[in-house]
Amino acid sequence: MTDIQEQIEQLKSFAAADADNALIWISLGDLYYRAGQLGEAQLAFERAAKAEPGNSVAQGRLARSKIAGHDFAGAEALLRELIVAGENDPAFRYNLGIALLHQHRYEEALGEINDVAGSVDAADLDLYRAQAHHQLGDNEASVRLARSWAKSNPGPGAEGYLSLLEFDAGLTDHARPRAQAVLKSEPQNPDASVVIGTWRMEQQD
Repeated sequence: MTDIQEQIEQLKSFAAADADNALIWISLGDLYYRAGQLGEAQLAFERAAKAEPGNSVAQGRLARSKIAGHDFAGAEALLRELIVAGENDPAFRYNLGIALLHQHRYEEALGEINDVAGSVDAADLDLYRAQAHHQLGDNEASVRLARSWAKSNPGPGAEGYLSLLEFDAGLTDHARPRAQAVLKSEPQNPDASVVIGTWRMEQQD
């Protein structure tokens, strides 16, 4: 049994003995989340919220797990409830922005994320902003933010996405060599493949 599973089993025994302890359920939910067991994580956070109504940590964690499980509308409802209640943790606004982004409400998403950009330490902050700007047709901003994200998160995933945004922005001289370099290390990269495939079709035309 892995260390995390051992911790889960231990906390499950604690929860069985003290079922109204919100902190135990939150800690258990965190372990399930780390283990990728999203359904169990959500149940644990729900138990925490039931044990201690109004617990903002439990509700925030539940919203985060719903985002991971692609229940974006459910996450939005939980986060808006927290914000209306006066909870001012920037992470709630940031996660609300992510939930809105995945519901294709890009302007709203940018508003939430930009408002707390200086108050959250999130590796994918510029990625989400780049995605929103891209969907809104602001290629200049999307490329600028994607370059910032790729610089902070180097790797074929970031480089491939950046090449796609550069290509959409008409920066073919940057996009094509970047995509080619990505495909050398990751031949199945979808974004780089789109760039090279589209470029080749354009050359045939």
